[in-house]
Amino acid sequence: MGERPLVLVVDDDEQTLELAREILAGRGIEPVTATSGSEGLE
Repeated sequence: MGERPLVLVVDDDEQTLELAREILAGRGIEPVTATSGSEGLE
């Protein structure tokens, strides 16, 4: 099977990022997280 889709999630709240990671990973999506817009662009 192919690679998992990749999604960038940006939020300054760590709990929101953790929830997003869990939900996306459970659906077969590779979450990449950042706590700011500039971090997300890196």
